[in-house]
Amino acid sequence: MLIAINAFFAMSEIAIVTFNDNKLKKIHQLNNGYASISIINGNQLWILNNRIYIYDINNLNLIEEYQCYANGVLCKPLRMIQASDGSIYIGTYNNGIIKLDPQKKTFESFPKNDPLLLNDYCYRIAETHNGNLVTIGNKGIVIFDPTGKVLQFLEAGKSIPITSFTRDCGLLVAQDGTIYAGGSNGMIGFKEKQTNPNNNTDL
Repeated sequence: MLIAINAFFAMSEIAIVTFNDNKLKKIHQLNNGYASISIINGNQLWILNNRIYIYDINNLNLIEEYQCYANGVLCKPLRMIQASDGSIYIGTYNNGIIKLDPQKKTFESFPKNDPLLLNDYCYRIAETHNGNLVTIGNKGIVIFDPTGKVLQFLEAGKSIPITSFTRDCGLLVAQDGTIYAGGSNGMIGFKEKQTNPNNNTDL
C-alpha cells in the first residue's frame, strides 16, 4: 500500500489499483515477477515490474515505460529511492545498484567496480540522515556515500547475527538515525558510522 497526497494506491498479486469515486480502479496489470511502487517528484507513480512504468499521479496516464540496461546488461529492478539531492537509485535483482540519469534516460552501475555491490542482489535501499545510502543485499548490509565509497559493510552471518536476507526483508531509517534491518531470522538496529571498507563491522 502507498499513500500520496489526495491519492491511495494498493498492489495485489496481479495489479496496481487506486481508490477513486468510491470505487477501486485498476491502473496497471502486473506481469510475472516481483513488483514495487514508489512516488517520485511528488506527482509520478513509478511501478517496477521487470521494467519501469511511470504514471502521472493526477490523471493516471502512462507517461513512459522502459527497460533497465546498465553497461549493456539488462537489469531486473526491485526497489528504488529518490535521494534528497534528486538522484534516483534502483536496486536490482542481478546487477547491484544502478543510478538513473533522468535527462539522458540511461543507467549506470553504482558504485563502479565495487565487489560488495556489483552483480549483487539489492533488495532494499534507503537514505541515511547523513545523506549516504544504505542497502540490503544477499551479502549483507552496505552503507556508501554518493560517490560510491563504501563506508560500512555488515556481512550476513558474520558481522551481524542475521544469517540471510531475501527480497521480503525490511529496512527503516528512524527519526533518530537508527537503522533497522529485518532478515530471515530476526531484526537488528544500529547507528551509522564510518569504518574501514576492507573490514567487517561488528555491532
